[in-house]
Amino acid sequence: MIKAFLTCMGMFTKLPVPMVEWEDKKGPLALCFLPMAGFFCGLFVFGVYYLCYWLNLATDISAFLILIAMFAVSGFVHLDGFMDISDAFLSSKDREGKIAVLKDSRVGAFSVISVVFLILLGFISMKMILYDCFFPVLFILIPMISRNFAALVIFVMKPLQNKGLMFYFKDGQKNVHLITMLISMLVLLLATAFIGMIYFIAIVITIAIIMIMDILIQHDIGGINGDVAGATIVLTEFLSYFLIAVISNIISVS
Repeated sequence: MIKAFLTCMGMFTKLPVPMVEWEDKKGPLALCFLPMAGFFCGLFVFGVYYLCYWLNLATDISAFLILIAMFAVSGFVHLDGFMDISDAFLSSKDREGKIAVLKDSRVGAFSVISVVFLILLGFISMKMILYDCFFPVLFILIPMISRNFAALVIFVMKPLQNKGLMFYFKDGQKNVHLITMLISMLVLLLATAFIGMIYFIAIVITIAIIMIMDILIQHDIGGINGDVAGATIVLTEFLSYFLIAVISNIISVS
């Protein structure tokens, strides 16, 4: 159990944890700790937020530092997945061409354009919610939800290849792993609803949108890989913050 937790933390965060040897058939168990990795990532972001608040920094500076913290704590690995997905699916290539792009380590024009828009979206959203009434505990809950959702996507969808990291985290999967993630997601969503229905509605809409995107990707190329999971995490977080900002703004104006 401890090894599975450390495997997950070592793979999906840049937080200092002891290195452990990966064990066969233990990938799904390690993936069950992904929401916990999200907790520690969120705790780091919350710490940056609180430091900005304590120093009474300008909203623009606080939003920028929080945004950097969100990327840095995971080692930019999920952002890399988002960029790869952007390159592949904004192109006009066929199935094999898109799969080839996903395997290509080079950065394309579509990924650069997409990440610029993503960062702008994140900065504007963060600035808006820092101005508005926002519960800072969501800096912890949303990273947990995004990673819980990504784990569910991995468990229920077909891997693109029967090898690599994606396959490792599915190999040996049992019903208990899926049930654990479903219960965990339900608890996290109920916690969000308890804090405020605005946040709950924004996150549920986000999950629905990203789920449709993942289904379309699976249909298009015949499966999903780690890039899709990474993009799922990034887009779930950024779209959640954006919808929270938009819905809150609409309510405050009306």
